[in-house]
Amino acid sequence: EQLKHVSIEAMVRLGLPPRAAATIRAAVGAPPPEEYFCSISCELMVDPCFAADGHSYERANITAWLASHDTSPLTNEALPHKMVVPN
Repeated sequence: EQLKHVSIEAMVRLGLPPRAAATIRAAVGAPPPEEYFCSISCELMVDPCFAADGHSYERANITAWLASHDTSPLTNEALPHKMVVPN
């Protein structure tokens, strides 16, 4: 019950992986923050990464998107490159 009041960010600072912290919060009835969800799939990210637009996506989803697009899935603006980096 007391874990309801501990933020995911605080748990991550204590050494828990983000997914584990989000799972704990969900188990005690506190949903993970919106930014932990992929904008493409709307599912909780397991392998988040940044795209050139500065937004985070689940790696598998953004990789599939970039295979057939050179634009941001959120803004539809052209991307300067198709590299993704872990976040």
